[in-house]
Amino acid sequence: MAYSDLKKLKKEEIKDITKVEVDNLVVGGDLFAQSAFEFLSGKYPEQVTKILTKDILSKETSQFLGPNILRGEANIAFLKSAFEYAEIEETTETPKFYKDMKFKPFGGRSKSEKLQWGEEFYTGPGANYNLEKLFPFIKSDEFYNKLTESRLELLYSKVFKDGDNWVIECTNGTQIYTKKLVWADSPWKFYEEFKGKEKLSNEFIEFVESTKTPCALHVKLELEKEVTDQRETLLVPLSYTHEWGHFICEFSEYDEEKKVQTGEFLTFIDTNDTNEEDISKKIRLLKRNLEKIYPNFKEINAREFIVLTENTHSLSFDDTFSLESQDFLGNVFFVSSSAPFYYEENKDDSSADSCVGLSHLARGLKVLSQMKNSLS
Repeated sequence: MAYSDLKKLKKEEIKDITKVEVDNLVVGGDLFAQSAFEFLSGKYPEQVTKILTKDILSKETSQFLGPNILRGEANIAFLKSAFEYAEIEETTETPKFYKDMKFKPFGGRSKSEKLQWGEEFYTGPGANYNLEKLFPFIKSDEFYNKLTESRLELLYSKVFKDGDNWVIECTNGTQIYTKKLVWADSPWKFYEEFKGKEKLSNEFIEFVESTKTPCALHVKLELEKEVTDQRETLLVPLSYTHEWGHFICEFSEYDEEKKVQTGEFLTFIDTNDTNEEDISKKIRLLKRNLEKIYPNFKEINAREFIVLTENTHSLSFDDTFSLESQDFLGNVFFVSSSAPFYYEENKDDSSADSCVGLSHLARGLKVLSQMKNSLS
């Protein structure tokens, strides 16, 4: 759903106050949220566990959007040590940027157009991994049937505390009371919607404010013919005269059986300085650039999928902060690639379980494992 549509729904839905009580509530719909739901419903089968999201929950949609999010020495090392069964394999292709009518490798003599927020992460080599090994439930029809049955398809608008219960108020007036709250959206959204900010510690607020990000615009094209055999990550400028950033691009292998090649494209957008027309313009620029780079692109039919999300991976964290000392936040658990850690662990670089420098996929998996450990 488009960002503007989300805002519109929050204004237009008619309130009809309804109280819902559950033991455990997961807010969010991505793989980290789904994994949290699986854990809670398995550990507490006698309790009511619900998941609050507008996302479509299915095997087909359960994947991370956009180009590969496993990159960086610390992130790759963490997954290799903690999830060696996930078939981690570092890639050898160097990401490239488009300039002067050709692709050039990062790290060479030529310099790319100015990199904007979030883009530098994609300039380093990544590592492939087996998603089903990390999240085995995505193979299970039974799990997704249960997940769908447990979904509350609403939009939240307020978060507050009532005694020992956490309360999520939705745009239609529904109030969901829960004993345990797993927040799998950005911590910034929790802070933004929380009523009673004076009860939150300065340390927590400072951490959360540092995780605020632009929106991410994801474009996925399913092409009926192969456009390119390039498998490295590619950065294509939106403009050569303005500092508008890049589209970060990756193309899959051509699937001979399905007759399709998938292109994943990502760019970041400041929601305070954009609108629907600007988003449409960016997508037109992407297609125009692809036509220039790949002459056969214009002749190939493609299915197009567009997602604009506020849940963007944060980039830097103050990991001297942990939730362990935050008594007011008892029984709320943050599970995402932007979440704080629950407790400090061995920060010795030789430690296989070091938390230092983790982001994106690696950080999400780390906080997920800490949440499970704290409840075990």
